[in-house]
Amino acid sequence: MSGSLSQADATWRGEHPGTARLVTGDVAAAVQALKDEPGDELQIWGSSQLLRTLLQHELVDRFRLMTFPLVLGSGRRLFNDGILPATMHPAGLTVTDLGIVIGTYEPAGPVRHGQM
Repeated sequence: MSGSLSQADATWRGEHPGTARLVTGDVAAAVQALKDEPGDELQIWGSSQLLRTLLQHELVDRFRLMTFPLVLGSGRRLFNDGILPATMHPAGLTVTDLGIVIGTYEPAGPVRHGQM
């Protein structure tokens, strides 16, 4: 998602170079169109603004949250203002040799108060 990059700037330089797509305009419609295409999963790395947009349009199927054993004391919150409260169903948990916890979660609907 960008308002200033060109398609040439969005070229993926790693494995599978033809898979990068520059999304402009109606982001929700563009992501839905990508989800409707055959193929593997779509991933977002480090864009909290894009994540908020996708959550608002119910376009997130799975979260993989990585928790590192490191305290920095400050930083940007991922689930910030503007994110509606929601529940998540745990779908997997992995702990790496370095102590990184990788939790996989799937959205499970709105929060139901009084049920823990």
